[in-house]
Amino acid sequence: MLSWIEIRLLIKEIGLNISGAKIQKISVVKEDDHVEALIKIHKSNLFEKNLFFLVPFCFFLTAKAKTLPTIPHNFTMFLRNNLSGGIIESFEQVGSERIVRLNIRYHDEIKRLYFELFAPGNIILCDDVNIILGAYTKKEFRDRTIKNKEGYVIPLEKDLSVISFEDFKAIINENIEIVKILATKLRIGGLLSEEIINRVDIDKNCLGKDVTNTKAKAIYEEFKRIIDGGSKGYFYQERMLLSPIELSIFDEKPKIFDSFNKELSNLLSTPKVNKDYVEELKKINSVLEKQRAAVFEIENGIDKNNNLGNAIYEKYSVLERLVSEVKELLKKHNFLDVKEKIKDSKFSEIIDLKTKDKLAINLDKL
Repeated sequence: MLSWIEIRLLIKEIGLNISGAKIQKISVVKEDDHVEALIKIHKSNLFEKNLFFLVPFCFFLTAKAKTLPTIPHNFTMFLRNNLSGGIIESFEQVGSERIVRLNIRYHDEIKRLYFELFAPGNIILCDDVNIILGAYTKKEFRDRTIKNKEGYVIPLEKDLSVISFEDFKAIINENIEIVKILATKLRIGGLLSEEIINRVDIDKNCLGKDVTNTKAKAIYEEFKRIIDGGSKGYFYQERMLLSPIELSIFDEKPKIFDSFNKELSNLLSTPKVNKDYVEELKKINSVLEKQRAAVFEIENGIDKNNNLGNAIYEKYSVLERLVSEVKELLKKHNFLDVKEKIKDSKFSEIIDLKTKDKLAINLDKL
């Protein structure tokens, strides 16, 4: 899956290219572990005419077409009826979330098409005030409901792309290793955390609260430099890793391309749907995820599989709130009372107080 920084850099590269383009056709195809959405567009002097989403993995703009099913999916027909002939007014990221939004003028209306690029992924069409007109997957969550005529609640956290240095200093002022703080609080993962620490020449095991003001400023500036970077692609052959950021933590010299989008397209696009393509997609994404996490996990002794790590990463803020709320209850009530309160509440399937100092959280129920 693309990180929020990769999404930001990819939109920066292709956003202006598709602004003003006319939507000619939309198709949605369900595959084994993802949903493919192809938006065929037209704009003068635009060679790449296909905006291709692999939900929840990634997206890219490509000149390559593909063979689609003769009988379209119901959601395909819904999108065609609502968007065909519309003009893309803007293509943007929602804050620093892994959510992409197309603002589309359809006749005299503005419609918003959202792609959620976090597991399990979703495609949602809203009107100009974010009332849901239709969604690929309709589902009720603990804190939001995805169904027609409901307001689309975006799982929005602090926009890290515009964070001030003062707020950044407050975030890292913790009794935790600085590399872990960057990975979790800035939601950039282990690989980029290691990269930033390497660039500023600081001990990654240094506690956040012990980082000097000078070093904090250097870390902040490297973070800003990365998220405001260019559109080149860097391919590390030994690791089968394509990145929009040049990584100094590797000894290997990358092959440098002028366009991150183009090389992503070359790696993932295909002229037709077939099983070989799906298997190649799985392999590439598996390698990408493993490489992002490898350095951080090895150096810090994390012995967890990728699925568990991804699940914790996706729900970190919710987990943090739950743990904090349980701690507050334990300050006011004894252990057995708190355990009974949880057993009789809506959290009974989510939280299990194993002992006085341990609790288990069922991620599948969040």
